[in-house]
This record gives sequence, C-alpha cells and structure tokens, in this order.
Amino acid sequence: MIPDKISPPPTVLTSIIMTLGAYGLLAFTFLHPYVAAVIMALAYSICASSLWPMVSLVVPEYQLGTAYGMMQSIQNLGLALVGYAAGIVSAQYGYFMLSLMFMLWLALSTVSIVLLWAWDAGNGGYLNASPSRRKEMDEEEVQSIMEESEGRRPLISDSSVLDISTSFRAATARELRRKYRTSIEHGAHPQHSQSAEFHRSIAEGASINLGMSYNFTSVANPSILK
Repeated sequence: MIPDKISPPPTVLTSIIMTLGAYGLLAFTFLHPYVAAVIMALAYSICASSLWPMVSLVVPEYQLGTAYGMMQSIQNLGLALVGYAAGIVSAQYGYFMLSLMFMLWLALSTVSIVLLWAWDAGNGGYLNASPSRRKEMDEEEVQSIMEESEGRRPLISDSSVLDISTSFRAATARELRRKYRTSIEHGAHPQHSQSAEFHRSIAEGASINLGMSYNFTSVANPSILK
C-alpha cells in the first residue's frame, strides 16, 4: 500500500538500503541470520511492488509486454550468473567476502536509482511525482493537446497545401496511456476504442486522399476552379 501513495524511486531506494543493511548484519555482526532474512524479505517486497509498476509509467501500453519480457530475461540472466559467481567466491574466499560482493552490487544499485531519480527530476519529474500529482500532469497534458488540436490548420489550406505533419502527429507514451485510461474510466472497452480510432483514421485518410486528388486535378486543369 505504501508504494501506491508515494513515488516509486524513494521506495526502491529504501528497499536497497534495507538490503544493504541486512548484508551488513550478516558480515559484521553475530546476530541470528533470521533477523537479516526478515529484513531482506521486507525489502524485496517493497522493491518488487515499486520497481515493476514503475515501467508502466514510462513505457507505452502496446510495448509493456516487450518491456516486462526484457526485464524478466535480464533478471533471470543475473540470477544465473550471480549464483554461479557466488558459489565460486564462497568456496574460495568464504562467506564474508560473499557478503561484501553482494554489498558492492547493492552499492551500485543505490548509485543507479539515485541517477534515475536525478534524471527524472530534470525531465519533468513524472516518476518522482505522487499519484495525485501524476493525475494533474496528465490532465494538463490533455488540456494542452486539446488546445493544440484546436489551433491546427485545416487539411486543405488556402494555398492548397496539405499539412499532413501536423494532422498526423505521432502520439507520445503518456498520450497513449491517457487514451487507454480515459476509455476505461468512461466504461468503454479497449477494443471498442481501438475500433473507433481505426475507423477515424480511415476517415481522415480518405479525406486526405480526396484533398490531394482535388489539388492535383486543379493544378492539371485550372478551369475546374472557374
């Protein structure tokens, strides 16, 4: 429930610090290993509930399957390689060096999440924003898109030049997420909204073809304009 109330980067950083402390207990204290194991379990719960949902905030919905598949593949590769390396280190150098090795990887993870936090803060702060703030940012983007669409030029301008680039602007990741969430909030099935979007694109394409035919015909035979 905590990751649903605050932004993901702080919770991921908290889980990494907790895991780092747990390995410190194993390496430098004589506490029962169950204490460190419980801390690790809590830290992993916090990390998993914050790290994986963070992907859906920055990746378009139609690419989520690919993104999660790549993440799972990289995670499995890391489990295989690190498990093999952990066996070699523990056999040759002991469990103390093994704990230090894991602490080193956790230190690198801490640097990575801090860099991600800083990068997002300098690029709009969408990841660092709370859920309520992200909703406000989505609404502001919707408003800006509506204002932009109202200010677009018509398909056939006075100079008979088609403005295709502005009429068919590629949707951003946040726009695609907003369209999907809006259809869900208003009770529309995603397939219905996709079907409507498909028919709208066909209609717009037909209007463009009609406009292009009109322009080319007028150039070839100016008498039709009289």
